[in-house]
Amino acid sequence: MEAFDDCQAMARFFNDRFCVAFPDIDRHPEITDKMAIRSRLHNFFSKPLTTADTFLLGNEGDGNVSSFSLSPFGPYEFMGVDGGGGYFALDIGRIVPICRDWQDYTACVYIESQACIADQDIEGHGDGSEIHPFHTSGRELSGWEFNSNCFYDGLLLREFTSDEIIELRLHSKKYNLLLCSQYGAVGQMDRKQDINDMLAGILHGNKTITDLKKLILGFRKPEYTYAPVDQRPFEPKPLSPDILTNLLREVQQSRSGN
Repeated sequence: MEAFDDCQAMARFFNDRFCVAFPDIDRHPEITDKMAIRSRLHNFFSKPLTTADTFLLGNEGDGNVSSFSLSPFGPYEFMGVDGGGGYFALDIGRIVPICRDWQDYTACVYIESQACIADQDIEGHGDGSEIHPFHTSGRELSGWEFNSNCFYDGLLLREFTSDEIIELRLHSKKYNLLLCSQYGAVGQMDRKQDINDMLAGILHGNKTITDLKKLILGFRKPEYTYAPVDQRPFEPKPLSPDILTNLLREVQQSRSGN
């Protein structure tokens, strides 16, 4: 079995995040109330995120979660990935904590989001995801503007750098993902495809959460080298949730023709 660095990083994920958010997993194995979901995830992400911390697994890719925020003006949650300008817009309707007999190496959280935008042509969107690039001013960028690093604001030409770009990933279909420690059994690189297939199966209706739990709880404990890993703190762009909400609203209005 492949060896992974830093058992302590996995234990910190378990103690600082999983146990704080789900100390009652035996009483509440699944949570669907919106306010309860927000409260649990707020506690899950309450401590600063680092590069050796929370990992996201999903059909659209994987990476370190660098930020999490709640929209104050709607049902949406925003998850930043890899410390850059990329954000997932979510409308979370179900979370399921998963852990076998309090064995920290299996700890993870299943998250299921409703569609964030109305899909006008389901067949035309493939997996139902869309990436919309914005300038930090709130201007949605066309493909040419994005590649040219400039746009016209009336008669004024505005040039910008990559640090001024926000990529907002939206979904027009139900979407799910898994949060875990990248050093636990769930984050092992050789099981990512198994997990992605299971997540896709749940969305398609031919797999269940029970099947996902059976897969994850069957993972063996990784072998560890106990070497310290880089745990640099993430410094995501200082965007308030209302800015992200406004960007999402811009997309929704443009799609509805208003």
